[in-house]
Amino acid sequence: MIRKSFRQRLERYLQHHYHGAFYAIFSGVTLLLLLIFWQDSMKTYPIFNSNIIWLPRLAFILAVVGLIWGVRSLHAFDIVGRKKILTHIHKKRIRNMPFTIRGPYRYVRHPFYFFILVMIWSCPETTLDRLLFNCLWSIWIVAGTVLEERDLTEEFGQKYRDYQKDTPMLIPWKICYKTLRT
Repeated sequence: MIRKSFRQRLERYLQHHYHGAFYAIFSGVTLLLLLIFWQDSMKTYPIFNSNIIWLPRLAFILAVVGLIWGVRSLHAFDIVGRKKILTHIHKKRIRNMPFTIRGPYRYVRHPFYFFILVMIWSCPETTLDRLLFNCLWSIWIVAGTVLEERDLTEEFGQKYRDYQKDTPMLIPWKICYKTLRT
């Protein structure tokens, strides 16, 4: 739904400034249905022993902090599309976001996806249903990231291609590599 091609098809039925709100509502309803119809499996598989159970919990907390860092670095994060709707109502012109690199975007091109992956995989124990959820969600994030890269390359051109060369897409491996070398 976030892809440019989907938004263009959606504009046949819904004005473009409502796309963010439609996306947020549809995503919320889908998540609610997932929660309502979720079937727990009873068998739990410990991933970490009790001596280091704090490690995945720390990873989860750091991922939440990373998400907050990413939101703050954008300066214009509008998850429900409120700004576009208000701009339309007040008959103002929508300004395109300039291509800027700050905060976690200096280390990875898609920090939100990275931090969400860390969050979903940082459970100290898992069940089969949780493992299925983690695998499917990870595949969804990787596929979505690859598709989003196409749109961003089209939108920002050579600036984004240069950014792609210098910055990892999903895993900030360059930080790990530099840390290990020192």
